[in-house]
Amino acid sequence: MGSGLKKKKGRFGFNPMPGYNRSELENNAYLWCIRNNIKIAPFAVANSDPRKWWVDVNAKGKVKRSPYQYDENQIWPKIFELYVFYFQKYR
Repeated sequence: MGSGLKKKKGRFGFNPMPGYNRSELENNAYLWCIRNNIKIAPFAVANSDPRKWWVDVNAKGKVKRSPYQYDENQIWPKIFELYVFYFQKYR
């Protein structure tokens, strides 16, 4: 019988993305963007090993995809960097 502390794989056979602790500025930027119809989300690259993501930005009805791919340790900081960018640009 184990301790239950071993990393478990998700139902799709891989570990989930790591968590990310937002700063107060990032949280305020996130809330402002959502309220103003600016949404930023990860979009998985098919069949990538290790797993990679693009960043999709839906700003007021226009969807743009990043030209770069990000790994699991880069994706959340990049997403919240973009939330702060849009917050500071449009507020």
